[in-house]
Amino acid sequence: MKKSIIISSLLLVVAIVIDAEQKEFPKLTGPYLGQRLPGTTPELFAPGIISTGLHEGVCTFMPDGSEIIFNVLYRKPHSHSVYSSLVASRLVNGQWAPPEVLKFSGGKNLDTAPFISYDGKELFFESNRPTNRADLKNKTNIWRCSRTPAGWSDPEPLPSPINGRGNVFGPSMSSSGAFYFTLADAKGNSAIYASHFSAGKFSEPKRLPECVNVKQGTFDGVISPDGSYYIVCVYNKEDSLGETDMYITFKNERSDWTPLKNLGKAINTERNDGSAKISPDGKIIFFAGCLVSHNYYNDALTYADILNNILKPQYGNSDIYWISAEFIEALRSRAMEGMKKDAGAPEKSKTARGPLTLARIANSGVMLASGKVKILIDALFDKPPTNYRSPDPETLEKIMTGVAPSKIDMVRQHYKDIFLLRPGMPAKTFRQGRE
Repeated sequence: MKKSIIISSLLLVVAIVIDAEQKEFPKLTGPYLGQRLPGTTPELFAPGIISTGLHEGVCTFMPDGSEIIFNVLYRKPHSHSVYSSLVASRLVNGQWAPPEVLKFSGGKNLDTAPFISYDGKELFFESNRPTNRADLKNKTNIWRCSRTPAGWSDPEPLPSPINGRGNVFGPSMSSSGAFYFTLADAKGNSAIYASHFSAGKFSEPKRLPECVNVKQGTFDGVISPDGSYYIVCVYNKEDSLGETDMYITFKNERSDWTPLKNLGKAINTERNDGSAKISPDGKIIFFAGCLVSHNYYNDALTYADILNNILKPQYGNSDIYWISAEFIEALRSRAMEGMKKDAGAPEKSKTARGPLTLARIANSGVMLASGKVKILIDALFDKPPTNYRSPDPETLEKIMTGVAPSKIDMVRQHYKDIFLLRPGMPAKTFRQGRE
């Protein structure tokens, strides 16, 4: 059985080699490998040229359009490990050259998430390659190459305070030097942090607010060139279309971030969706995903399906898509309008226009009221939590008669319009409204 699997795998490899040898790299000129610019619907980028049957990650471009860098994931024979190499295609004498692995990549490493700074001077990427430094013992670090007349320099890990505090990945930097990255703690919980790069140094990173760093965990984001919006991945958020979706947040005039907004069905799918990159001029969004997979996720696969999974794009592996960034402005307008409404509404913690009361509402729960603002706390359970204790008779009597108990600290404002329980509070869901 094992021998048959090896032979079948070798046949597929031979098929790939033959197919690659039969296809001569096309003569491509002009921006973006001569591809027609996308509209407001996502399109496969450079099919059969950059987006192939391989598992491609997201791509990044030099600001003058002379080079594209993307990563390709693959396995090696007799290995269960997944590897990733950084691959580049360059514009040489007015014509695009076939993609080649960058000289420092292609080993036994996982080099992913390339990001060329918007001024084209630096290349950042994440990697599990050894740092050979005692102060950088984490598995994943962010690396940097500098642009030289001969191409990219050899990569070096970023210094503290970026590396050296946990697994870090997902680098991007605005034109003004605002540097964003993902930091994962020892338990795997991830969050987005921001630093500032100036005079060759990074400032102490600060964690983005909870409207961006939601409890499900955010990771692999990209900041726009002007720093006004940030596209980020979130795992299993309540409004997610699949396991991992891409979301967007905007900065308002006070530099506050808006709550995350799902990018929608045009970009996100029911599967794991990849991360995004933005063109240096801000006009195009690139992202990795499986928008089309033909029959590959069906239970019954044909031999052609299996073969096409390796030979053709849109057959199950991640491909690179691109879309005009025009849709961003519509999302920005809605996000800003939402923040204005929030700003105009009274703060929930400061709206007391009468005594704070707590009343039992039939069998459905309790009502916490202050003036006209009321919050219904549903106290029904499928199964009571182990740490739940029934109220003492005196407190229960006060609840039933509408008198607030002496300890009314039952809810707290976590961020606008979202209320969370304190540990041990006997409630499962929350609904909020006005009379």
